[in-house]
Amino acid sequence: MSLKTVIDELKRRHNISGRRNITVAVCVIGSHTSVIYAVSGRNNSYGGLPLPQQQNRQFTLINPPPGHDRDADSEYKVLEYIASMYSNSHNISGTIRLHTERAPCLSCQDVIVQFKRRFPNIILKVSHSYS
Repeated sequence: MSLKTVIDELKRRHNISGRRNITVAVCVIGSHTSVIYAVSGRNNSYGGLPLPQQQNRQFTLINPPPGHDRDADSEYKVLEYIASMYSNSHNISGTIRLHTERAPCLSCQDVIVQFKRRFPNIILKVSHSYS
């Protein structure tokens, strides 16, 4: 099943608005395999990952325009969660297939770069459905 199909199923199952962006990641890190997802926005009623805790954040966000908090972006939530799981294991190896509906914004692109620098032995493959 493609990750786009997984996103479509999540939207249908949880009645997620088209205004929301969904990110799904298939992670094979060390001997652990998992599938995780996040929905953009502060409301976590759709399931998925919540906002990262302010005091435990791993990555620096680019300053957003007023009224748009980038810490609620789905790509950021997913990468923060993964980084927090392996914060003491920077040499861990594996592969992450991350698929998001929309092209990552500049801030999320920067978080992707930060993630790759922090975890050089994890191959991070990023794709998106729409521009």
